[in-house]
Amino acid sequence: MSGAATLTSDLSYYRQRASEERTAALNSRDLRVRRVHAEMAERYEERVRGMASHHEVLFVPMVEPA
Repeated sequence: MSGAATLTSDLSYYRQRASEERTAALNSRDLRVRRVHAEMAERYEERVRGMASHHEVLFVPMVEPA
């Protein structure tokens, strides 16, 4: 698997986990558990933002000369 494919796979995984944690937070009745799930979702989202911005820096699309 290439670096770009791995990065795409990792981004998909972390986005999915963030979504699952947000859903768990919304469905939790216990405020402490809700907070933990929301914090976990935020950490996954931070990782996605960091990876996505790193990806943009590394993989700047090439523009064909006119």
